[in-house]
Amino acid sequence: MTPDDLRILIETEDEYSRRGNFVRIFPGANSKNYMKYFEIPRYYNILIAEWIEKYKRNRDKGKIFIFVII
Repeated sequence: MTPDDLRILIETEDEYSRRGNFVRIFPGANSKNYMKYFEIPRYYNILIAEWIEKYKRNRDKGKIFIFVII
């Protein structure tokens, strides 16, 4: 992972923790269903969607991964 990848994931986790009662629509766990509607898939949308999919059941494990890398 690049430093920019880590920065995006940290920002994503920070935003998620401040979301209140809002629900993330995109990118999210079901992003693969919606990627086909975009002309060009964006790298960071794919990165975040994969991150969410991998750690959706254990967000703390994902956060630990980020901070171990840094």
